[in-house]
Amino acid sequence: MNELGLLPNTMKWIANVVVQSYKGHVTVVPEPTLTDYKNLLINVTPETYWPAFQKSYVRTLRKISHIRSYFGIEREFDRYYNKLKN
Repeated sequence: MNELGLLPNTMKWIANVVVQSYKGHVTVVPEPTLTDYKNLLINVTPETYWPAFQKSYVRTLRKISHIRSYFGIEREFDRYYNKLKN
């Protein structure tokens, strides 16, 4: 609907936030609920921040082995690249 110009401006802004490209080696985010999306439109308070922080922390702990493997492989690539370069 956004591509066709059928969304009001406020909905376009929300759609752009939701479909935004997040780039990085590893990105861990909480599983958002409808309330979380509603809270994007208001100022963050400790009551809304801490639950999201805790959800992100738990999801990060679940992915620690993946993160270690990913960076271990990257470190090896860098090591061999530096050997070849020198």
